[in-house]
Amino acid sequence: LIVCEFFIVEKNSYKRKFFAEEISFCDEYDCIVESSYDYVIDSCGAKGVFSECLKYCEGGGTVVQLANPSKEVLIDAKDISTMMRKEIKVQGTWNSSYRPDNKGVCDWQHAITMVSQNIVNIEGLISHRTSLKECPHLMKQIFQRKSNIGEDSLDKLEEYNKAIVDIGS
Repeated sequence: LIVCEFFIVEKNSYKRKFFAEEISFCDEYDCIVESSYDYVIDSCGAKGVFSECLKYCEGGGTVVQLANPSKEVLIDAKDISTMMRKEIKVQGTWNSSYRPDNKGVCDWQHAITMVSQNIVNIEGLISHRTSLKECPHLMKQIFQRKSNIGEDSLDKLEEYNKAIVDIGS
């Protein structure tokens, strides 16, 4: 029996409601312990996050780079030293069928199959659904929220997690 404990660090605390109760959720790094996690996943690609992943990954652990890194992301000598000292593995994932070890295997397609067969249910993570026609309006609203980060008006703006655009509408 493998026991897993999950921690989500997300700056937008309103997103807590999108995760199951048994998942620990915090909006600051101070709720998690340095060098204590087997797997640390970067799912946003923002500047500084990769360094934080290395910081919280235990020796011999794995950092999974799930998100495309922003253009401002740099891996500096300190990060490389941390990877070497802690013997951290870095694993990338991509939404393509490229696998150098086995070109016939495609993990992301397996993940899509699991979602489509309801083995994994992501419904609770979807905050908005829209048609292709209404997509520009939704994008404008999401951008408005992102561009107002840190301002008091954030409380008045709509909360977003994941959106689905129905291209058949």
